[in-house]
Amino acid sequence: MFLVSFEFAQKILNVNRRLSFLYALMIAFSPLTQWWWAVNSIAEILAAGQGLVLFWKLYLNEQGRKRFLYAVGFLWCVGIYIFGIYPAWQIPFGYVFLFCLIAVSVWQTNVLENLRRDKFFWAAGFFITLAPIAQAVFVSRDMIEIQMATEYPGKRFELGGHWSPIVMLYYGANLLIPFLDTWNSGGLNNLEFATFFSMAPLGWLMFFWLTFKLKRPDFLMTALFLLSVLFLIWETVDLPPFLAKLTLMSNVIGNRARTVIDFAQLLMVFRGLSLMKDYPVPSVRKILAGTVGFLSATALWQMMPAWFGLMKFFAVAAFVSLSTFLIIGPLNNFRTIIFVLMMLLIGATINPINFGVDVIFKMPVGQKISEIVQTEVAAGEKKIAVDCRERRRVDK
Repeated sequence: MFLVSFEFAQKILNVNRRLSFLYALMIAFSPLTQWWWAVNSIAEILAAGQGLVLFWKLYLNEQGRKRFLYAVGFLWCVGIYIFGIYPAWQIPFGYVFLFCLIAVSVWQTNVLENLRRDKFFWAAGFFITLAPIAQAVFVSRDMIEIQMATEYPGKRFELGGHWSPIVMLYYGANLLIPFLDTWNSGGLNNLEFATFFSMAPLGWLMFFWLTFKLKRPDFLMTALFLLSVLFLIWETVDLPPFLAKLTLMSNVIGNRARTVIDFAQLLMVFRGLSLMKDYPVPSVRKILAGTVGFLSATALWQMMPAWFGLMKFFAVAAFVSLSTFLIIGPLNNFRTIIFVLMMLLIGATINPINFGVDVIFKMPVGQKISEIVQTEVAAGEKKIAVDCRERRRVDK
């Protein structure tokens, strides 16, 4: 995922190597990835989704035989993405990657020509890719029917309307969740708070600045902006059932769509950095960074005022402000190292083995299991002792 993200940043977002490294770090070590990597296929979705966009561009740019290798890579990523089998993230992330594919295709002039030329290869390729998926679905059809008959997730039908637009500002909680339990905060638990550190609404501000002030509109920036707005509308307003079903958003949990909004905003930030020829002056950067940090901290305070006290408010505001100030300025080695350490603080601190297996045995379920096992072991030992005495008696 790190390597694919690095290449995605270079070839799709068109940023330099330093920014590509930072982008890859913010994806691979994002709180979302680190909290969820073992379940729900989030790592596979991110790696394969970016990979298929990357391979598609390489295919369109290659006219020699190597293009077939890129096409195979594209089909391979498609297969991995489908096998993720978690629609709540596959569908909204799929929209992001679809818009990226459209942007890549718009930038090229030979899309239809390439597809016509290689039509038999693509037909065979999609058949080979989809055949094992169809076989897996067929042999699992009984289990699929059972799961579809359950109350959750089988009968889940989402219409949206769970959040307000400030949902895109909750990413500041990523600073707290590796170290503090948010279960009783009045907001989300640690897992559900985890998302990409998007620095929103920085991506939107960069879009407006580039499009209307500098008169340099960009198709990908525009597509990501519109998509994030549509997702926010879905988060805020209930969709009609037919529209929710038509767009497949009926399968998407509100909080899952929130993380994809943050992903789209993060893409906008790095795409915007690739298009900006000059950085704002230091005074403007300070005001902008301070505003972004204040908005994120205020949104969290509004969500859970009793738990999110003054110390947490200032910690989140300072962290978000500093990271935003660093990313929108010229990155020398010192500033890059500081930014890397900040991103590792909220991501790489999540999964290291700090407590051994005590966390398992301290859980009520773990304690009950241990109690049952100890009882059974004691009973077994007692039975063995009785059997041994009986055998000795018989032998005598």
